[in-house]
Amino acid sequence: MNKLGRGDFIKIAILAALFPPGIVEAKGPTKKVLVVGAGMAGLTAAGSLAKAGYDVTVLEARNRIGGRMHTDSSLGMPLDLGAAWVHGASPSNPLTSIVQSLSLKTLVTDADSMALYYDGSEIEDRTYEAIDEATRKLFQRGMRLKDEASIRATMSQVLQFRGSGSTVVDLGVRWHFASEIEIELAADANELSLKYWDEDEAFAGPEWMVGSGFSAIAQYLARGLKIRAGTVVRQISQNRTGVSLETSAGSYQADYAIVTLPLGVLKSGTVQFRPGLSAKKQSSIARMKMGTMKKVALLFSHAFWPPELHRMGLLQKGPFFEFWNMMPLHGRPVLVALTQGAFARELEGKSESFVKDRVLSDLRAMFGKVPDPKGFLRTRWYSDPFSRGAYSMIAAGSSLQDFEILAEPEGRIAFAGEACNPLYPGTLHGALLSGQKAARIIASK
Repeated sequence: MNKLGRGDFIKIAILAALFPPGIVEAKGPTKKVLVVGAGMAGLTAAGSLAKAGYDVTVLEARNRIGGRMHTDSSLGMPLDLGAAWVHGASPSNPLTSIVQSLSLKTLVTDADSMALYYDGSEIEDRTYEAIDEATRKLFQRGMRLKDEASIRATMSQVLQFRGSGSTVVDLGVRWHFASEIEIELAADANELSLKYWDEDEAFAGPEWMVGSGFSAIAQYLARGLKIRAGTVVRQISQNRTGVSLETSAGSYQADYAIVTLPLGVLKSGTVQFRPGLSAKKQSSIARMKMGTMKKVALLFSHAFWPPELHRMGLLQKGPFFEFWNMMPLHGRPVLVALTQGAFARELEGKSESFVKDRVLSDLRAMFGKVPDPKGFLRTRWYSDPFSRGAYSMIAAGSSLQDFEILAEPEGRIAFAGEACNPLYPGTLHGALLSGQKAARIIASK
């Protein structure tokens, strides 16, 4: 078994910046490779190997490609229900070059273009300043706690702070914590590791939304590939000479396999491995957790909010929504509400009317009279049997080493996906780099 640590991922990230995605070198006669999953990691790995002359087939359980890249246009514009940002759109980020090569329209989102509302109106400038200062002190306290935290310590400890004496300031601090930590990481404070908070890497550069949606990137990566959609993998077996996959569409055999199943699917045990995965990998899978992100998109007849703002929020005790304004990207009166964790999982089990009314309740507390929406969309990634969550997060009791272990190949099977990248977990570029790494592992055999 070849073990790749954090240093290997750094080298791979450097190689990805120096060479176009997908360059690997084929060795010997044509080998067959099966790739499980047509998301970012799977499509990247498959494209890399196919260009190098391997016989590659991608098996995808859904009847569409993209995985957690999923763009919906039912409201009259492309809205990303899954991955929605290029995080750190710099030249060193391989996702940046793909977006630019396709000449896709982008919007630089500005988290500081924001309005917070309390008691029916926007808060005053001096209150923003007080919230910013109190939030800065809270995060400084969190970093001090992190230095001495045990592996099982949670981010809830950071929230055990003495109040400022101002209700609105304290609520503003709590909203910022929810926005910058919990919603961003798709998990509640009591799920998240304090010890490994902010230990992953990030590319410098702006945050981009893509006008056409990320499904356009999935289509680009899938060009020329053999993809068997609607094919649910149930068992993955290997021996000294090859691999065999049992699926809903029959058996497939190959020399090697690349497994890009989301962490949530691996945790569910719905796909069996024969022989079983190593005890070390199984332990890591058990410790790791998927975050839950819920998006609710609402189309209105007109914008009743400041149309130039990028994001908005209501100061309350929680649970929280973070509202992103789609006017700057699409010029249409659409708001996308984000929330996470236990509240997101609860909403997945509620009716459409309940979810709609719950989001409208916050908007009416912010703006007063708000019309009923003309269109409505919501996500259910936690309930989706082919994802069972939005993306991985560093859970209390886990560590970045678990992400390294999940990425380790076992025999003729390589593993890829955002949860297989200890440098950039939970990101689309992390999945892309992981797919490149998996292709190189297969090519080295």
